[in-house]
Amino acid sequence: MKQNKIYGFLQKWIPVLILLLYPLRKVNTGIDLMDGGYSLGNYRFFTTMNQVWKLATYLANVLGVALTRLPFGDTWIGMNVYTALLTGITAAGTYCVLRKRLQHPVLIWLGEMLALFAGHRLRICTSIWDIT
Repeated sequence: MKQNKIYGFLQKWIPVLILLLYPLRKVNTGIDLMDGGYSLGNYRFFTTMNQVWKLATYLANVLGVALTRLPFGDTWIGMNVYTALLTGITAAGTYCVLRKRLQHPVLIWLGEMLALFAGHRLRICTSIWDIT
């Protein structure tokens, strides 16, 4: 009986934990060729931005300003960690909601992992496209 409880607990929460931590796998490796300094500059100098530009990018900039105010948020590695955690929280939350509503938790988990993997690959492809 106790073994079934442990198995049920692991079956329920291990996929959530993997979805939460998977985006952190390459936080401190490689080189990021995207124009990240542009966005980080917007986050730091949000109060001095042009009103039209501030309105056009409001949600992204407000979230970026909030992340830069966290500990180590004003560093590259800190911003990478926080954005990866945000991605993982979103994937894990979506999985938890869909797991309750749909019948196939394994397929939902595979879809979430595919989205995380494809999102990382798409980011690399757009980075390479920018430099060519």
